[in-house]
Amino acid sequence: MPPVPPTARRPPRLERRLVAVDGALSDGGSWSGVSAEATDVVGPVAADAEIIGSRLRGVRFTGSILERLRLIDVVLEDCELSGAVLEEATWARVQFHRCRLSGLVASGLKAHDVAFVECRADGSNFRMSSWERCRFADTDLREADFYAARLGGCAFLRCDLREVELSRAVCRGAALHGSRLDGLRGAEALRGCVVGSDQIVPLALAVFGALDIRVDDDAAPDGS
Repeated sequence: MPPVPPTARRPPRLERRLVAVDGALSDGGSWSGVSAEATDVVGPVAADAEIIGSRLRGVRFTGSILERLRLIDVVLEDCELSGAVLEEATWARVQFHRCRLSGLVASGLKAHDVAFVECRADGSNFRMSSWERCRFADTDLREADFYAARLGGCAFLRCDLREVELSRAVCRGAALHGSRLDGLRGAEALRGCVVGSDQIVPLALAVFGALDIRVDDDAAPDGS
């Protein structure tokens, strides 16, 4: 039986004609209705900035500190966000395509209608984040930290979830079809998730680890 899809996401709403961005993103600054390319500048430190109704291609946020960044109706393609700090951010109707987010810090993030497609987000920090109607597809999330995150109803399709931290997370209704689950931590948080039959063994091992159950035939008691 095919998986039941989560609630449909709402795509970004972009103007038909976007203008070239003018100037770096700075404290309290706003990019609205712009098209930003690889050569455009993102300030290394900015608080309470926002990007609205825009398309970003190849823009580098590497190591930037953009606290409380608002992304509303934004498409990001081939962008670099490795090591960026985006704590307490808000994302609504955002799509990431082929972006690199390794080591991203986005703890306290509030996200809805967000999609990651063919991205790399290994080692990312999404602790205590909240996700609604979000989808991760063909994305590398190895060793990502979703401690105490709210992920109910999200979809993780064909993702690499090895060594992901889910302790105290809420995942009821999340779909994990096609994803690698080896070494997943906090597996007890997966109560109410939906998986495929091919994921039973790695998921069982993760659950055994969470419950401190050992598989050891040599430790079996004497049957006499």
